[in-house]
Amino acid sequence: MYARVNIGAVKPEKVDDFIKWTKENLVPSIKKHKGFKGYYGMGDYKTGKGLIISLWDTEANMMDYESSIPKENPATSQFSTGQAGMLEHYVVSVKA
Repeated sequence: MYARVNIGAVKPEKVDDFIKWTKENLVPSIKKHKGFKGYYGMGDYKTGKGLIISLWDTEANMMDYESSIPKENPATSQFSTGQAGMLEHYVVSVKA
């Protein structure tokens, strides 16, 4: 299994709006991609910092999903702090 890990931040006053948008738009969309295995979002309401982990059955399916994401997404720009986030990929070594 493979994990796509995105670390970033939204405006603290927009955290609830971002969570709502994620549940209504992102999650239904990502579930349609081949190889999708799970999604976890977590964050700090005070700072707006957050971590998103999506799980994939193969590295190829994870990268196919990633290539489908627009570089600039007007739908999410309303939540952005303007700071660049960090994206990393991992092999899932332990699952309990």
